[in-house]
Amino acid sequence: MKEEILAVANCVTGAGEHETAYLEKLCAMEEARLQSRLKEPLTQENRDAFICAVAWMAAADYFGGKGTDGAASWSAGDVTVHEQPASAYSAASDNLRKAARVLLEGHLEDQQFAFLGVDG
Repeated sequence: MKEEILAVANCVTGAGEHETAYLEKLCAMEEARLQSRLKEPLTQENRDAFICAVAWMAAADYFGGKGTDGAASWSAGDVTVHEQPASAYSAASDNLRKAARVLLEGHLEDQQFAFLGVDG
């Protein structure tokens, strides 16, 4: 499953070869985190959703790390590089996290904290 998660995350991020080890670590971290929150073991029906959700969360982490404002574009001879603004990386990260949560809705333990019915 690790290879499948990495392949999806790589497709979403477009990460270069030199970033594969970094992306692989992000995928492993998110897989462990989401696996620990599953209400029940993965079934064949929700396996694909889990793979995509893990990859999307790892991609969100990847884009979150890209969110620094540097030069928007620069040229050196015949080479021109265009960087996305930090806001674009931030928006991509937020959207991927939301989409991943929707995919796993109902399959994860709720980690929200609230006081209900507390006498004051």
